[in-house]
Amino acid sequence: MAAHWRGAALVVCGVAAVATLRWTQHRDPERAAQMREKDTHTLAEKISKYARDMQTRYPNGSVVVSEEDLAGALHRAPERIARALGLLHSQQKVERAPLSGYWKLNVGAD
Repeated sequence: MAAHWRGAALVVCGVAAVATLRWTQHRDPERAAQMREKDTHTLAEKISKYARDMQTRYPNGSVVVSEEDLAGALHRAPERIARALGLLHSQQKVERAPLSGYWKLNVGAD
């Protein structure tokens, strides 16, 4: 171990720098809100792309999905999917389906 003390010191410094950076980012609520908003917009774009892909695959009929199925397909938490669907709803790109937790994705609204 004595022969590799420089490498060990570099690794420790690197880990400390990353930990400090992450700790300071989470302490800034304004930055955290901006990151959450950016994540929501990115996820909304992915949902729109998913709707276009489904419409291409199944050209007849509407694209109706549940929040849970969409979360599984996009590998995201259902809460984040619901937040992104809310954003798309305000943009009139999705609408609620009659069943609770289901959404109709309006492909032509992009």
